Amino acid sequence: MGVLNLANWQDAMLIIALVGLLGAVISRLTERPRIPDVAAFVVLGIALGPAGLRVLHVAGGSGASQFAVYTGAALLLFEGGCQMNLRLLRRAALTISLLATLGVLITALAVALIAMWLFHFSFLWCLLLGSIIASTDPATLIPVFARTPIRQRLQQALEAESAVNDATASVLFAVVLTSVKAQQPLHLASAFAMFGREAGIGLAMGTVFGFFGAWLTSENGPPWLRLHTSVVAIAIALGSYALAVDLGGSGLMSAFASGAIFGSPGVFGMARSQVQFAELAHVALPTALLRMLIFTLLGAQVQFSALGRDLGVGLAIAATLMFIARPLTVLACVPGDRFAKWSAREIVLMMWVRETGVIPAALATSAAAAGVPHARDLMAVTFLAILSTILLQATSTGWVAKLLKLERQSDPGEELL
Repeated sequence: MGVLNLANWQDAMLIIALVGLLGAVISRLTERPRIPDVAAFVVLGIALGPAGLRVLHVAGGSGASQFAVYTGAALLLFEGGCQMNLRLLRRAALTISLLATLGVLITALAVALIAMWLFHFSFLWCLLLGSIIASTDPATLIPVFARTPIRQRLQQALEAESAVNDATASVLFAVVLTSVKAQQPLHLASAFAMFGREAGIGLAMGTVFGFFGAWLTSENGPPWLRLHTSVVAIAIALGSYALAVDLGGSGLMSAFASGAIFGSPGVFGMARSQVQFAELAHVALPTALLRMLIFTLLGAQVQFSALGRDLGVGLAIAATLMFIARPLTVLACVPGDRFAKWSAREIVLMMWVRETGVIPAALATSAAAAGVPHARDLMAVTFLAILSTILLQATSTGWVAKLLKLERQSDPGEELL
């Protein structure tokens, strides 16, 4: 087999087939030992890429690569929104909001300050790095909790945070990237205005598309689309993302918001049958394949020359992310929520759960495609942060939950949110 290039459509089909088959085997093999499969997908990419067998070539800035990454990211966030239970999350709304806004900013600033000290690059470049790896990842967290479930109210809150902060971190990234590309200082007033505009447009488009899609596939809508819920869902996810971006907003915020509304029609007075909800589960199939593809492409793009040069710095930044930024974020955002009344043990587990993954990979690829300086360093540190949090935190989440006695109880009367 020669080198497969994602930019060639025939090679792209073979890559999708190869990643799908090997990814399915990997997912199965990692189930019993409860190893996060995303880590194995990254290793698969390394093995297939230039550092391994050299059968896979990926140009990070190519249109095909960008299509795979952002289509996958949009569907993942849409699916994350669909899985949120809006009724159950009402008591944790303040915690989730603070973690996804103030928490993202605290994490990005903490990483930026350490990166400045280690890299001696500009503050804006370091803040760009911080915004890339500031979010947690539903694509990693949801499979981890599926294998090692914890108390439902805590699990729902952490999964919701991971979905919401992906959207807010992407908006922060877009604001900082604009200043880095223009080589202009970041003015707070204009930065907040841009953040509000991108987030506002994203939420508005997501709301419109979400309500429209929920109506189309509900008992209140036209009967001829009720059996095509999954097809409508994919169209809503991609349409809301694309239109929000065209209008200057956050596509990821739009995809998440549309998913949150589309997945909870009952909250808004619209009925959907159990058959339709079962049909909606088909969206997970293309999402799972794109998830495998994104992490494999990330591994295939790793340049070990840059990785070796940045190994110490990258691991130090990953340690900052896990052991400094995350505890600071939780302490600043969680204890003050008197309505949720989180216990000390739940707060400790929140401090430990901060796996990162798909969205940081997508944002790092986007930054490299935009031609930011030191792109190789940016990709290397992002890769190390993803791999470190997945290998250390995702693999130990179940053990830490068991140690803290926060495992899911089988008692059906367990209190929810």
